[in-house]
Amino acid sequence: MRPYLSSAVKTQAEELTKEDFKGVKWLVMRYGIYNLEVIHAVIRMAKQEGVFVSLDLASFELHNLYN
Repeated sequence: MRPYLSSAVKTQAEELTKEDFKGVKWLVMRYGIYNLEVIHAVIRMAKQEGVFVSLDLASFELHNLYN
């Protein structure tokens, strides 16, 4: 899997709604969003809606980019 971050970079925490999680069972996020406010908001809202959350804290491509 390759990260595609262009949409994630544009997402703001206040844009998220409960409707974004309708019918969702799992949310898989990459830490590469670079915006902790968005990460916290998404996780908080997902948990309120009963969605399981998986947070990938590493990406070989992001690691290679900064090392």
